[in-house]
Amino acid sequence: MDPRIQIPSQNTKINRKKTMSFLLPLGIIGILFVSLVSYYSYQLKYGNMDTIPENLKSSAFTEGKALKNANTVALTEEVSLRPFNPTFGNKNAKITIVSFIDFECPYSQASYPIMRSLMEKHKDDIYFVFKHLPIEDLHPNSFEAALGASCAYGQKNFWDYYDMLFTYKLFDNESLLVYAESIGLDKSTFQSCLEKGQYTTQVQTDMKDGMALQITGTPTYFINNIKVQGVHDEKTWENIISKVKENL
Repeated sequence: MDPRIQIPSQNTKINRKKTMSFLLPLGIIGILFVSLVSYYSYQLKYGNMDTIPENLKSSAFTEGKALKNANTVALTEEVSLRPFNPTFGNKNAKITIVSFIDFECPYSQASYPIMRSLMEKHKDDIYFVFKHLPIEDLHPNSFEAALGASCAYGQKNFWDYYDMLFTYKLFDNESLLVYAESIGLDKSTFQSCLEKGQYTTQVQTDMKDGMALQITGTPTYFINNIKVQGVHDEKTWENIISKVKENL
């Protein structure tokens, strides 16, 4: 017999069986999870389900390590809406969509045109609320971008600045200042606001609100009490909105 050929020992065979017996259930669980998410996504997209899962997650989603490990914030079941959160649409609407966003997150950027379209289509029947969730461990400029957007909010022009951030996707201080000038903000006021970190507390409050809801990444949305994570196309969103309306 060729000495290079190794016949597995009995112990090796037993260990392999143990390994397979351990891995097989994990594989089945993984397949079931992917199948469940795919099923819900298909049903939502094509409108064939009666109820919506309480947590719908797309794979187009950025998870932050610090957010996943956060355990110092008291958990809550309701989204806290703060007086400093930018809003759009009908304040008296029965449907509210709250967005937790990181401007530097590629998936928040991919979701931006979809959400902007929904905002224009549903400004009379949905109340849109924006909250910051910069994931600094992955996106080092995200907190500064959030501060810039907050400074624009301070001059009552958040949404135009929001559009600039998502359109040009540059987050250095010079670019943040150029965006402010281009939409007509007072340059010196904006620059002072940014340099002093005037809205640091407000951004950090949004982040704590996200942690209290056990949000692990961006983009994350709450449409009334339903959590929607990651990028979903407009048709899927329209079906979610329709289902929520049916259950009001």
